[in-house]
Amino acid sequence: MEFVDLNVRGIKCDNPECDYSDMAVKYENYPQWLNKPCPKCGANLLTQEDLDATEQLMEIVNLTNEILKDSGLEKQDMNKYIVPVEANGTGELSFGEIKKLEEEK
Repeated sequence: MEFVDLNVRGIKCDNPECDYSDMAVKYENYPQWLNKPCPKCGANLLTQEDLDATEQLMEIVNLTNEILKDSGLEKQDMNKYIVPVEANGTGELSFGEIKKLEEEK
């Protein structure tokens, strides 16, 4: 049972003046995008720093799930939230506004 789900996907150009992104890229394929140039402007699409930071975040989520699975909490009793996370090429991750995920009826 996973208490925290991390949905890592998509790649975007690190150039703030470029709007290139490909949200179909899966996390498993990130190493293929490492240090690749943006097809639109030539800037880096994924730095080693951002890949390392993303991998560290994955490790934190996995550890959190390991700790919580033996805590006695029931996943079905917990609300679900979405927290957007973005990388900018420096290895620093920025976390967006936390929003409650509305249950589909």
